[in-house]
Amino acid sequence: MRRGFLLRGLLYRGLLCTTPLIAGARAAGAVEAPPPVAAAHLDVQAPPGCATRDELAARVAARSQRIRFVDHGAAPTGLRAEIAPGPNDTFIGQLDIVDPNGRRSSRRLSAPSCAETIDALALIIVIALDPTYSPSPGGEPGRDTTSTPGADRVSVGETATIRSKGPPAGSSAGNRMPPPNGSPPPRSSVLRRFGIGASAQLISGPAPRVMPGVAFRAFAAIDRASIWSPALRLTAAHAETSGIEETGGIASFSLDTLGLDVCPIRLGFEIVNLRGCAAGTAGRFAATGSFTYSPRSQARPFVGVGGSAIVGVAIGPHFELSGMFGAADALIRDAFEFSPQVFHRVSAMTLTVDLGLGLRFP
Repeated sequence: MRRGFLLRGLLYRGLLCTTPLIAGARAAGAVEAPPPVAAAHLDVQAPPGCATRDELAARVAARSQRIRFVDHGAAPTGLRAEIAPGPNDTFIGQLDIVDPNGRRSSRRLSAPSCAETIDALALIIVIALDPTYSPSPGGEPGRDTTSTPGADRVSVGETATIRSKGPPAGSSAGNRMPPPNGSPPPRSSVLRRFGIGASAQLISGPAPRVMPGVAFRAFAAIDRASIWSPALRLTAAHAETSGIEETGGIASFSLDTLGLDVCPIRLGFEIVNLRGCAAGTAGRFAATGSFTYSPRSQARPFVGVGGSAIVGVAIGPHFELSGMFGAADALIRDAFEFSPQVFHRVSAMTLTVDLGLGLRFP
């Protein structure tokens, strides 16, 4: 009996000693369990010598080991990074994110160098895909502090601006620090665009039938992270139609115009821009009669005032496919006749449709 009591006592003491060890081993295993990995597909478009996909992936890996880049179709999340030269020797970076549920979002930033643009895009990717990320107190890994040690990032909504002067090195990238003069940080970046282009046109109203033509244009725009983004578009166009058989002869018409579109508002949807404009057109409208007893040519002024809608679709960093629909009141409505019969009067409404390709900077 005494030996049985001794055995039970030893077993009881053994359980008391091993229970904390087992619990500690389970807790340590839970802590050391590898965190889940976020998989994404990454595309990078940048000027030659500026950035590559591997370079951006390396800067992401320097901040987080929980993000893995895979081939297209094998990841629930899609990332597209685009870098283009900006005004005043800066660089513009844009990151488009497609979530697993199909929702799209976009971030745009401006930086004084390509290296800082890549670094800022890497930071945005890490913040978006790794909710456990937090910058270290001594600075972020992978950040190029030798070129601009005082660079800071000011983020407002979906637009970020990297400035070459700011708080001392070591401050976190997400802090909103006021400039030394005490004024508040800028609310949004401003991108100035210039461009030229050519298009094919169809004009209805001045002649008895639709007039095909060509147009050449130049535009300037100030794009903000706001609907109020003004733009101007100047268009020189030529259109003509001939062989219009009427009683008494055959008529031909031509129209040479110079038009100005003033566009105060802009709606941006990733690569698509829609602008609403007030439009004015002035030029020369000519008519020629042939196969008649008294052949004659006549030129008259043409003036129209109205509005237009311009749609632009970006094709790469510098090309843009554009379309325009315009409607204008004709202020001068001439009538044309093969005497004594009037066969056409300029319509009160002039409609214009064009489709073209343009080159923009940036």
